[in-house]
Amino acid sequence: MLLEDFNLHSIISLPAGIFLPYAGVKTNIIFFDKTTSTKQIRYYEVDPDRKLTKNKPITTHDMVDMVTCFVDKTL
Repeated sequence: MLLEDFNLHSIISLPAGIFLPYAGVKTNIIFFDKTTSTKQIRYYEVDPDRKLTKNKPITTHDMVDMVTCFVDKTL
């Protein structure tokens, strides 16, 4: 239903540990709107060069490339 009734245009995959100390699982963010059905899905995987921990969380520096690709629609 989501793919047929909505335009699922982007998926951003975040690494495990993004919500530490509460959960250590991988997380995906989906972006959709109600303009048309889904034609193409852009996918981006955020992959910091280190393991995320409570004391080493994700930073804005880790997300710069993703934001640039999202704004330029090159995801």
